[in-house]
Amino acid sequence: MSAIPPEPRAQAPGPPATEDAKEEATETGAASGADPKPAAGQKINGAAIAGQTPFPTARPDRVNPSPTPPKERPESIFPLAERVPIQLFDRESLGKKLSYWGPLVTGVASIVLTVFVWVSTRRISEQQIAIQTRQTQLQEEQVRAELADMRTKFFNDLTSTDETKKTFAAISLAGHGLKAWPVIHLALGVEQGDIRRSAVSVVYRMFQAEINSKDRTQVLDQLKLEFECPNETLHLGVIESLVELDPLMNPDEREQMRVFVQAKVPPETACKNPTGQGIVHEAAKFLNATESAALPFFLSVASVPECGDGWQQAMVKLENAAPDLSPPQRRELLAKIQRIRTNVLNNLGTNGESNTPRELGSLGTKNGSSNLGGSKQTIEQEFNRLERALSDK
Repeated sequence: MSAIPPEPRAQAPGPPATEDAKEEATETGAASGADPKPAAGQKINGAAIAGQTPFPTARPDRVNPSPTPPKERPESIFPLAERVPIQLFDRESLGKKLSYWGPLVTGVASIVLTVFVWVSTRRISEQQIAIQTRQTQLQEEQVRAELADMRTKFFNDLTSTDETKKTFAAISLAGHGLKAWPVIHLALGVEQGDIRRSAVSVVYRMFQAEINSKDRTQVLDQLKLEFECPNETLHLGVIESLVELDPLMNPDEREQMRVFVQAKVPPETACKNPTGQGIVHEAAKFLNATESAALPFFLSVASVPECGDGWQQAMVKLENAAPDLSPPQRRELLAKIQRIRTNVLNNLGTNGESNTPRELGSLGTKNGSSNLGGSKQTIEQEFNRLERALSDK
């Protein structure tokens, strides 16, 4: 028997060929001049070849198509956690681009407006200040003119011998209130007693005309300010005014001025000249010896006989206040007076002259002479009279 030849091994079918690959193979065969090998399943003369795929029909719309590269499969896919979102925007319009400059333009406009307003306000303020300054100058000139007119009329009436005319001039000047104080300031500081007493009359009527306590306090404050001036004659006019105002003051006002007088009129240093002696004399008239707060002032004056009429005024007031004191107060005051008497008499010479460089005062009386007369005997008599008034009966 003849051997049967083995059957050809069937090859594993590969991936189906694409149409591009088939066309390329056909074109390659035609170029080489070989007959193309029929593929499995292709019909030749109406008969299909087994195990072969027939050639695709020609596509008239494709001429020499280029081969399509195989699609590469991504090696890995990003997880959700590593994915980055991408936001797509439309193309910005011109208006939207200009809107980005809005805040900057607004800020610059605000600065420009602020500078403009500041410059305008400053100009207006400078103009207003200039106007107010001019108005103030005009008012000051008007006040100076009025004061000059009042001063002229007042001093002209003071030279008159008619007392009624003088009184009317004082009332007219007082009617101007504190505006007339510069004229009063001048009149209170002159050495002529008649002019100074006329100014005191004006102060009295001005204080009397004030209704509320605020206006009355302003008059008293003006009198206090006069002591800032070094003119002692002006100080004398102020104390004389307080003596006239004493009946019109309420207790609070009087206590306020008592403290002021005791602080501004120290007898130890005030009685160095006739004007200072007159100030102490008027202060002793204004203060009340029955007030315990005023007793230190009277005791200080009693120890300085050089104060002249002020010393005698203090001794008389202490004597008159003795009946109003209680027995313990009289005994205490008597002991102080006895010590002062011993010191004063020891400082006087045998002929009545003081051992100190100061002389006994002589201002305050109408005739210009002191009631003491510079006599040691007179001083001793005054102490004896005061001691009898203070001794227990």
